[in-house]
Amino acid sequence: MEYMVEGADGKMYGPVTVEAMKDWVSQNRINPQTNVTEFASGTKMLAGAVPGLFAPQPNPAAQSAVQSPFRTPMPVTAPMPMSSDAGKGELFGSIFRSVLAVVLFFVLGGLGLIVGAYALYYAIQCQAKGNKYGVVAIVIAVLALAAVGIGWVLRLNGARV
Repeated sequence: MEYMVEGADGKMYGPVTVEAMKDWVSQNRINPQTNVTEFASGTKMLAGAVPGLFAPQPNPAAQSAVQSPFRTPMPVTAPMPMSSDAGKGELFGSIFRSVLAVVLFFVLGGLGLIVGAYALYYAIQCQAKGNKYGVVAIVIAVLALAAVGIGWVLRLNGARV
């Protein structure tokens, strides 16, 4: 089974196997409270809930009756389903800006390049947030930016003739 791991910087890393995650545990890059997402299903959970990732904890009843107040165990929450609209705003923003870039090229010229660049930025953000149509958004934004760029080349060559 593979997982996406949320790093301390807030970025998602992976997909990685449980074996690779065990190496990260030994390097103190993952702890039981690290957020992870099951890659296949999109189920979010804490790393402590991943089977076999951490050594089993000793039975609390077998421990000494005196416990330090500074070592209170954190509760492990149940897996949370991933939101189905991850990056949806960025997806629509990218497509809207791609169309707008081409239209603005014919109306205001240079503004089409700027809006096309923003379309590509939103498409990349959409992909980074895990939207399944992120690659499609990137392709649309690149095509719009290329169309505006080719339009500028043709416009400039036409002015010199």
